[in-house]
Amino acid sequence: MKRLTALFLALVLSASALTACGKEEEGSSALPESGEEVSVHQSEEISTDTDIKEEATLRYHTKTYFLKDTAGEFENTRIFNRKLCLVDGEREGSFTAELDIGTFSTIFSSWNAITYGGKVEMTVSFEVEGGEWSDYFSWGVWSSKAGVSASPSHSFEHGNMEVDILWVNKKYTPTGKIKVKLLLTRGSKSPRVHNFSITTPEMEQQQTVDVAALPKEVLNDVPMRSQLAPENGPDGNIICSPTSMVMALEYMGTKISTTTAAKGVYDNGWEAYGNWSYAVAYAGEKGYTAYLDLYDRNMMKYALSQGYVLGCSTGLTDAGHIVLVVGYTEIDGVEYYIVNDPNVNPDKVERTNYTMDYFDARWLRSDRGNCGTVYVFESKK
Repeated sequence: MKRLTALFLALVLSASALTACGKEEEGSSALPESGEEVSVHQSEEISTDTDIKEEATLRYHTKTYFLKDTAGEFENTRIFNRKLCLVDGEREGSFTAELDIGTFSTIFSSWNAITYGGKVEMTVSFEVEGGEWSDYFSWGVWSSKAGVSASPSHSFEHGNMEVDILWVNKKYTPTGKIKVKLLLTRGSKSPRVHNFSITTPEMEQQQTVDVAALPKEVLNDVPMRSQLAPENGPDGNIICSPTSMVMALEYMGTKISTTTAAKGVYDNGWEAYGNWSYAVAYAGEKGYTAYLDLYDRNMMKYALSQGYVLGCSTGLTDAGHIVLVVGYTEIDGVEYYIVNDPNVNPDKVERTNYTMDYFDARWLRSDRGNCGTVYVFESKK
């Protein structure tokens, strides 16, 4: 990797063929050897007939804004077929909306669009004390065309953008501006943006979980894949994020090869496959409403009980690791997550059980409100 970003975004490649990639998480450690912490999944008796319930409220620390319902300023753009697109004859344009973001120290952003080979760029500015506005912080250009998407990490007076996380200084008001930019490229047609989502650790919880009402065990039967499969080539040990994503999409009805998805999510600015925003943007390109969120254990169990599966950014390896959580169970009084961990032997592709305490210690973060970052794949748009 050409750039190792500070704090949480270091990407370290291991010489071991069984080391996965992602974002470095403080306090992370290699996979355990103890059978008390990790075991091959053997819970066939758990029900696998859970249906996806689109009425479920899955947003926890995230607000999703659908462009057709969001008031703002259009510049060479319009709403057509419920999506933001360029006015006929224009090659670039934007949509700007002023929003009440609330208290925030960190902002995550995600979006769903179909780019048709053009480009979409998500940017955020916020009002600081005294009435001035910060510069626009960008998550970089996104495109379905390989070799285009790139995150530009940068710092301004009021904050720092590190690949897909915006860290802000404390002197601000709750008011923010979201600017979505659209750009045609040669041979493309207008990109169409369906929605964008804003996530902060401080955001009021959008869902209340009745823990007592949750089932004791859940298994959503997602087909397994190994990121280390021979067809994935030499990058197999660093494509945990796209591998987890395509397992989720296959479960929801769209089968994509791992290598195709890896090319689609590749961040040419960071030179890595683990950009969180780009992973869910790729799901959006395939027709899904998907977004980043911050979950705790209760919200994870709730979403799983509703038939959904979740990509989780963890410290299960020293370099950081994305896995797909597909269920939970209890064995001898100990609670486990059932995980489609892509970092498995391709000759013996099996699910893994992680004790919830062990997993949570490598997933939940105090600087994210004691929550962990998740990819939520909600439904077809």
